[in-house]
Amino acid sequence: MTTRVRPSVAAIAPLAEFERALIVERVKAGMARAKAQGKPTGRPRLPAARQREVFELMHAGQLSPRTIGRKAGVSHELVRRIAQDGRSGEGGR
Repeated sequence: MTTRVRPSVAAIAPLAEFERALIVERVKAGMARAKAQGKPTGRPRLPAARQREVFELMHAGQLSPRTIGRKAGVSHELVRRIAQDGRSGEGGR
């Protein structure tokens, strides 16, 4: 960074931080309002039929979570989570 640019960046940085804080505040307020209204927030759950498909692939053979995820069209981490839920008895996320 050149000597001429450094003061400009130093002057703009606090404004950018303030704007970011305002954005965070507005997003949190909006999420709280949506939750208070009973609207679902966050990532949608995997449909039960797709969960069953993953579960059946897990018990059909010796496939890795990554391979099962590719076949079912989900992430390998979701496959691991479904396997963990199945072992703990929760069953349906």
